[in-house]
Amino acid sequence: MADLVRDSMPAIREKALELMQSVYASGPGDYVEGVRHFVTSSMVLVGEPDELVVSPRVMLSNILERGRTYGDCDDAAVLVAALLYAIGIRSRFKAIAQAPDGSYQHVFTEYNFGGGWIPLDTTNLSPPVYLPPWETYEI
Repeated sequence: MADLVRDSMPAIREKALELMQSVYASGPGDYVEGVRHFVTSSMVLVGEPDELVVSPRVMLSNILERGRTYGDCDDAAVLVAALLYAIGIRSRFKAIAQAPDGSYQHVFTEYNFGGGWIPLDTTNLSPPVYLPPWETYEI
């Protein structure tokens, strides 16, 4: 997933810079809010029978051409992380909700601009409550 994030420039950077200009931005928190709003308003969440992670470049292309993209939690996390990475905000993935077989059932993005890691889960519109076990993957 981290390779997909780093491999999505410059189109992702162009959109991230556009988002920064479209909000009343006074700092990184406002930029994060712009990314959150863009992803939640542009992505339709769908389940997948087999795990497949779509590249941020493809998702952005779908949004620009069709007004939306489709995916699950890992797709949303990759798109969020790519947009944050493009404007220099550190991010990472957190995999949670471990199943009996050891697989993880959910992933989301965390970001950090100096004060610790903050969850940004665009697939959950209520305040998140995340309980262990989990794994974190740095970008």
